[in-house]
Amino acid sequence: PSSCLRRVKILEDAGVIQQYTTIVDPQKIGLQLILFSRIWLVGQDAETIDTFIEAMKELPQVMECYIILGECDAMLKVVVPDLENYRKFQSEHLTKKNGITSVKTDLPSQIIKQSYQLPLQSI
Repeated sequence: PSSCLRRVKILEDAGVIQQYTTIVDPQKIGLQLILFSRIWLVGQDAETIDTFIEAMKELPQVMECYIILGECDAMLKVVVPDLENYRKFQSEHLTKKNGITSVKTDLPSQIIKQSYQLPLQSI
């Protein structure tokens, strides 16, 4: 193997490179809406948080999920074809059975910047 391939293999083995992916334009495949959902959980106990985390991991509409320190308990980035699909998604999945007590959803009006590159120059 080339020296470059050896260095990449070392980075993969060390877990620095976690996966390879292709970036697809969601609108070109019918996923028209990106929404951000602020989540409040029914409790702060480990069981509630674990239930929520495991449920969110299983939902393909949830592109990103973060546990938040601040006003809400979690933040989701959700991608769906349209508002009706989001309404259905919210009523089926963002519920007490998944540890959720309240949801507030924000709809961005314009995407200014999306990046998947880490700022490695500043390290």
